[in-house]
Amino acid sequence: CTAGAMRVGAAIRVAARRVAVGDVDGPSRTHGPRTVGTMPHYVPRVSAERVEQLRRWHEDVSSELHARPTADIAYLGLQLRVPQGVFAPTPTSDLLGNLVTDHATPGLRVLDMGCGAGANAILAARTGATVLGVDVNPAAVEASRANAARNGVADLTNFAVSDLFEAVEGDF
Repeated sequence: CTAGAMRVGAAIRVAARRVAVGDVDGPSRTHGPRTVGTMPHYVPRVSAERVEQLRRWHEDVSSELHARPTADIAYLGLQLRVPQGVFAPTPTSDLLGNLVTDHATPGLRVLDMGCGAGANAILAARTGATVLGVDVNPAAVEASRANAARNGVADLTNFAVSDLFEAVEGDF
């Protein structure tokens, strides 16, 4: 594991811990956690109205994406089958996909949280990295497994149904 990968992994673990306790701004910020009983309580920076606008937008976009029929797509040299109800790469997905390809290395352990059809997990595995992909959607997990096999990297990937870190063990 390279020093850079270890620093990135440490930063992600710290950020995940902060999110888990509602401390996304750090302890010294005005809008940081507030203690309610023994559990910290996060005070949002945005208004309740803006939260509701974002929730509605997310639901609309999610409904639209989930309604798309099954499709076979080419993405950054991969052949993917994306069943209905599973998110496919979007027009901006290649930004992350190219970063994955550029920075994943043989032997690196990679976690693809919210793997969808498995595109980023498969891109990382093509470099020789070992990958765990997780998603809350069982259909996405099955699509990821099939797509990893279709793209010749099933031996470097593992996929699991998981709500965030529920099925995640080890360091990445």
